[in-house]
Amino acid sequence: MTRAALLIALPGALPSSLAEVVAERGGVVFDVESHAARALGVPAELAVAYVGQERWIDAHRQVLTDTLQNVQSVAVHRENATALTRSDDAQRMSPRSLECLVVVPSLVVEDEECCELIRSVDLPIVGLTGTPRKLAHAIGLSAPRSIALGPVFSTFATMCERRETALRDICHEVLVIDEASDDSAAWLIDVLVSVVF
Repeated sequence: MTRAALLIALPGALPSSLAEVVAERGGVVFDVESHAARALGVPAELAVAYVGQERWIDAHRQVLTDTLQNVQSVAVHRENATALTRSDDAQRMSPRSLECLVVVPSLVVEDEECCELIRSVDLPIVGLTGTPRKLAHAIGLSAPRSIALGPVFSTFATMCERRETALRDICHEVLVIDEASDDSAAWLIDVLVSVVF
């Protein structure tokens, strides 16, 4: 069985070194958001401002469709291959590794077509969340309380609650991360492997 999983992360919950840790263990990460930004020719952090929310979600939907089809075809190919024809990387994988991790931003859980697409795949689906205050801190919304920042944090917290509710509906497992640090990336992969395999 191909060790692959789909990870849906709230903003600020994803360790930046996650792809490096997966690669060190012989796997690969498909980051849907960065591929959607590349397809539109815009930086991910400014995409909504450049192309609008609807077009940004459409790009995620297309990249997600292509990515999940590719991951499933690789899984079928590996299932049909004998141990002798498998790649050296696949043969050397440790029990604490993933061959493929598809990372999806949480904005897709607010789009019904994306949710149906995610539900249709035969992969473990894991959500990644945290407290709104810790998530806000991770993305730079941790300035001292002020009148200007108050509504921004309140809006962010409401969005996190809405998306977390959707995560709990669509995911097989939801993990709460205390801090999205580089140290937490290895922990996250270990937990993912133990939870889904």
